[in-house]
Amino acid sequence: MRGNIYNEVMGQTDIRGYIALSLVDGVGPIRYRKILEIGGDPESILREHPETVEMLIRKPLPDIDVLFNRADEEIKKAREMNMEIIPYPLDGYPEMLRHFDYAPPIIYAWGNTSLLHEVGIAIVGSRKATPYGKRVARMFAMDLSDLGFVVISGGARGIDTVAHRATLSKNGKTIVVLGSGLDVPYPAENKKLFKEVAEKGGCVITEFPFGTKPNAENFPQRNRIISGLSLATVVIEAGKTSGALITARWALEQGKEVLAVPGPIDSPLSSGTNRLIKMGAHIATSVQDILEELGIRVEPKKIELPHLTDEETRVFRLIGNDPVHLEELSEKLNQTPFILLETLLSLELKGVIEQLPGKYFVRNPVYAESE
Repeated sequence: MRGNIYNEVMGQTDIRGYIALSLVDGVGPIRYRKILEIGGDPESILREHPETVEMLIRKPLPDIDVLFNRADEEIKKAREMNMEIIPYPLDGYPEMLRHFDYAPPIIYAWGNTSLLHEVGIAIVGSRKATPYGKRVARMFAMDLSDLGFVVISGGARGIDTVAHRATLSKNGKTIVVLGSGLDVPYPAENKKLFKEVAEKGGCVITEFPFGTKPNAENFPQRNRIISGLSLATVVIEAGKTSGALITARWALEQGKEVLAVPGPIDSPLSSGTNRLIKMGAHIATSVQDILEELGIRVEPKKIELPHLTDEETRVFRLIGNDPVHLEELSEKLNQTPFILLETLLSLELKGVIEQLPGKYFVRNPVYAESE
């Protein structure tokens, strides 16, 4: 689904000037805005005030016509790929970013750009997520989707991927913020996921021009967009040097709420989140915690279990929020693993339990409190 922004922005003749200005080497978010303050449209500024621009960027300008040819190529590629280019300060630029000093000059978007103007919550965390972290990310993303929030993350392996997929599973709304060009999806294995997001009412965005590779320095930079678009940032599992902690720092600088999910004290992937809590971050053990910090009152919905047979109910009650092994279940139920697996498969298909590596089973977080 596409918004009206495509026609409004892509059809403007002066969009190429904003793109051309953003492509000048040495023009970042701060200098981009300072150059616009010279007055007039960007093309006039570049052609009529080159000395002033060069003074601001502290280097010579490239050939102006070459610059505009590059901008035309960006526009052409966006149209060919059914994507959009949204420059600051034109209509369609997200209000949540508009007043942030380090906001990106240009946003490249694929999908439903109307989500850029809705209320979003960021879910971020480790690329090497544990089963615990994945369960929590899935639970939070699904619950936020049920409440109508946009789930925002970075499309990375681990927690990010789980959050996006869980949102899609609920037909919810999600935004992926890339650290590369839209035509250079990263990680490559998520190419199909990003396409699904764009085609199912979500949106994939980046500040980087087409062809930009996923260089390491791009990711800390893109994290400010994740937090900037969000009312709150929830960190689920993060080591001491995790990029998720950079997102949290950006959120604090932007005056946004930061919440962290507590984890086992002996888990390296919880060291960062536990430290955030020690430093004053709010604890997030449920979506209700997020709503309370934001001052939003929503009555929690009671989740009804699907119909279970007597045998399925007996097995379900022995599976809790902590993983339990097949052999342990077999002993408690006095059943052979072969027979028990049939019931476990049925419970999996009904979505009330999940199988973890090594023949461990755990409840779907949605049914954590169910009897």
